[in-house]
Amino acid sequence: MRGSVCNYILLELEEVKKVTEQARLDEHFEALPLKEKAAYLTAQFQKAAEKQGVLLKLRKKK
Repeated sequence: MRGSVCNYILLELEEVKKVTEQARLDEHFEALPLKEKAAYLTAQFQKAAEKQGVLLKLRKKK
């Protein structure tokens, strides 16, 4: 259905906070270029999701 909004809770808020806090505390994170920061966070969120049995996928719009 076009224009509809679906809300799914994939990760608990505490898991999201944990991932972002780890990045903030990582002394090398701030020095990374933007693309590498995105890749780092993507990997961390993937790991957190896997622990909860969730598969995260990026779907690009055509």
